[in-house]
Amino acid sequence: MAIKKIKLNKKVYSNKKFKEEVDLSFKKLAKSKKKFNEDRLKGIYDEIFYDIPIDGKDSHKNIVEQTYDYLHYNKSKNLESIIKNLADQIAAKTTELDGYNVITPEHDIYENGSLVMHGSNNVPYQDSNHIWIMQEGRKRKFESDTTPVFIETKKALKLPMDSFDGRYYAPASELNNIPDGKPITKMEDLNLKGHQIIPAEDLEDITIRNAYTQIELECMGNEIGDYSGQVINGQIDYSQAQFRLGSGGCQLKYLVDDYSTDTAPLIVMTRTMTKGQKVTIDILRTGIGNEDQGLPTNMEDYYQQNGAYNVQAVTYNGNTISNYEKRWGPYGLGEYPGILYATGRLLVRNIPNEYMQNILMVPQETEQKILNGLPSTLQTSTGISDLTIVDGGQGGVSSYGTKMIYKGSGVDSTGDGVYNLWGNLNQSSNLQSLLNNPNNYYYKITTNVDKDIGNTPVYGQPIIRYMSTYCVLMGGYVSNLTRKLRFLDLETGDFFTRRKSQVEDDLDWLMVTSSGLGILGMDWSSSKLRGRIVDQGYIGLYGYALNMGQGSSNPFNNGSNYRYPSPPA
Repeated sequence: MAIKKIKLNKKVYSNKKFKEEVDLSFKKLAKSKKKFNEDRLKGIYDEIFYDIPIDGKDSHKNIVEQTYDYLHYNKSKNLESIIKNLADQIAAKTTELDGYNVITPEHDIYENGSLVMHGSNNVPYQDSNHIWIMQEGRKRKFESDTTPVFIETKKALKLPMDSFDGRYYAPASELNNIPDGKPITKMEDLNLKGHQIIPAEDLEDITIRNAYTQIELECMGNEIGDYSGQVINGQIDYSQAQFRLGSGGCQLKYLVDDYSTDTAPLIVMTRTMTKGQKVTIDILRTGIGNEDQGLPTNMEDYYQQNGAYNVQAVTYNGNTISNYEKRWGPYGLGEYPGILYATGRLLVRNIPNEYMQNILMVPQETEQKILNGLPSTLQTSTGISDLTIVDGGQGGVSSYGTKMIYKGSGVDSTGDGVYNLWGNLNQSSNLQSLLNNPNNYYYKITTNVDKDIGNTPVYGQPIIRYMSTYCVLMGGYVSNLTRKLRFLDLETGDFFTRRKSQVEDDLDWLMVTSSGLGILGMDWSSSKLRGRIVDQGYIGLYGYALNMGQGSSNPFNNGSNYRYPSPPA
């Protein structure tokens, strides 16, 4: 018997297709021939109500769903038809979309995934900390290139961890023309795409910061020439010059950043400082590009308009100081061209700046130096003079026109602990308190002495600690056949007299006499007298002959009116 092959075809329907092909709903209900007892049915339902499960087959939920389908059959069929049509439309559009070559938006210059900073010549501008990443043709901002989310982004992109990561440096004009995306502040922000990265509101344009240097200024006061036409051995002494710092303040004019590069003029700030005041300010400097150029091209106009060339020249004894230091504006030492005007003695110190040192690789001097003021030596038409600057004092010149004498407040120019001040010759603080008074009698060039002694020098003479006061020997005279000496009391301004014998007994100070009652002078070589002058009094000024001396020199001062002991020749 031949074997007959029977071909069986099996058609498998999906659940969705089966429901489309086979109607599972009720069309009509068959009626039982038995009489239906509704009360009995209701009673059975009540009896088993709590035994019926909530979910699953033959459950309360299933009974409700079947009842709803029966009651709303037509409405359900209509909704199913609408859903089917919409699903068909979505499928058709999906097929149509798949046929297109979809292109992700990208900027013309900066490709997606690239990093951009505000800068020029491969260097960021000062204080430009933000960095952007390009996504779908938009720039999305990180707060800085050190935030954790930025670092994680670089890791994901497999970029180097340093700044040599291929980032671009663009001017603000270009950056502001790139459409903004939402900033990235947390890791979740990296998952945004498409319309999700478009910000709800416009973001602010990039602020332009001009290049600047931060400095600390200190006002030392106004400089006043302390000169009184001092004559040494018949010659005006120009080898030593002295100024004092008065209580007047300093004034400064400088350009202030207005955070823009428009054509509007920059702001000029005027600052007045009191003596001893310190301030920290930002001074505009030359930048690295067109946008951060802190100094305008018409700087000469600013100098002219703000008096840079009208600052009064500083003079000493009527001679202009040619090497007066000006590290500002248009002058030869113009390290700070953004400063337009300065008066008073001003010191400056650069505040360390990481951008200048680490990005621009510009070394910064952080030691305090002169911005505007006198140098350590003066150059005038009379030659070069060593300079001493005294802080304060009683006016520099006494009421009698002589140079005031100072002690221990000035500049130690040699580093040996001795200050180069006029008259700083080892006097005690008690004596100096007298000399701080510009009206003290010691500052008189001469005074008329009674007892027929006449007009006698005072200023520059040795001061003796004698008779419990500070005094100067004025001269000798004879009275009642007795040789006597006349002294000027510097504390009271009165004269007093001591007999020759008293002075010899008190100080071992001998008088040089001639026959009869003649007085030739005094022998100033007594060691006891020297102690009363050198240790307790004042040695006097070099170049002044001693009253009743035996020569034209001062044996207690061998060559300096600024230091004791005198420096070696």
